[in-house]
Amino acid sequence: MLRGNDTGESPVLLDKKESRWGPTQSEENAIMARKPCGMHVEDIKSEIRKRFGSLSGVSKQIGLARNGISNILSQPGYSISGEKKVAKLLGREPYEIWPDRYHADGTPVSRVVDRQPTSTVPADLRQNGVAA
Repeated sequence: MLRGNDTGESPVLLDKKESRWGPTQSEENAIMARKPCGMHVEDIKSEIRKRFGSLSGVSKQIGLARNGISNILSQPGYSISGEKKVAKLLGREPYEIWPDRYHADGTPVSRVVDRQPTSTVPADLRQNGVAA
C-alpha cells in the first residue's frame, strides 16, 4: 500500500500483510512440486490421432484391445508393455511421457505397496497361539 504524507514528499511503501484465503506460498510450491512433468493425456491423444487416426484403430493395429490406449492413458500400471508400445509409437521413451510411472533408466515404478505391520498381535489373541 502506498501512502503519501502532507508535506508533498514522495509516497512511502508501507509494509502490510495481505490476508489470503487458501494455501500459503510454501503449500502452493509443495503442491506444484508433486505434479508430474510428463506429457498431458490430451497431448498424447492428439498426437496419436494426428499421426495415425483413431485411438481404437491404433489400439487394434498394435495388438491391444479396442479401448487399450484409453485404458493405458487413464490407469497407471494397466499394461506396462502397452505403455512401451505407445511410447515407441510416439518415438519417445516411456520416462519422457510418464515420468511418474517410470524411472530414468526405463524401469517401471512399482505400484505395489510394501505393507509393514504397525503392531504385532499378542500370542494369546491368536488362534492356537501361532501366526496364520
